[in-house]
Amino acid sequence: YSFTGTIKEINDNRAIVYAKLGVGEGNVFVNLSVNSDETFQVGDEVKVGYDVTIRESSPAKINTLSVELVDQ
Repeated sequence: YSFTGTIKEINDNRAIVYAKLGVGEGNVFVNLSVNSDETFQVGDEVKVGYDVTIRESSPAKINTLSVELVDQ
């Protein structure tokens, strides 16, 4: 599973990404430490890979498997 979104906020190795997930859209916590080769910044568009689990919270929480920059 994956989605693309825009980084709104970064705090240590965690980011809040605004994304469209399935039928809805909103903010998702993303663990950036799964890609230590990349430097992420607020405003970057990213593609996030995750397992099937989306925990309903505000923002939503996922098990991040991969994060990469989307070429713009």
